[in-house]
Amino acid sequence: MYLEHKEFAQAVEDLTKAIALDPSVSLSYNSRGLAYCYLGQYQKAVDDFSRSIQLDAGDAQTYVSRALAYEQLGRQDLAKMDRAKASELGYKQEQQ
Repeated sequence: MYLEHKEFAQAVEDLTKAIALDPSVSLSYNSRGLAYCYLGQYQKAVDDFSRSIQLDAGDAQTYVSRALAYEQLGRQDLAKMDRAKASELGYKQEQQ
């Protein structure tokens, strides 16, 4: 809900609480990673996307999200590997 309303700092706070209650939910890490991206905190985003992938390695979208964060950190090599993994998992980039 906070992400939809662009309240990213509040989203991070609430998702951190949710993760403390149940650290096994990959979606919580993925959502907090997105909030960190919007806040420009790309290393924290990478950390959360990585944890999400540890919990659910089959989510292609999380690899794409992590690739975008890696790009912001200047790590094109890691971004390329994540995009390849997302493609391997069936992710197809939408045509513009």
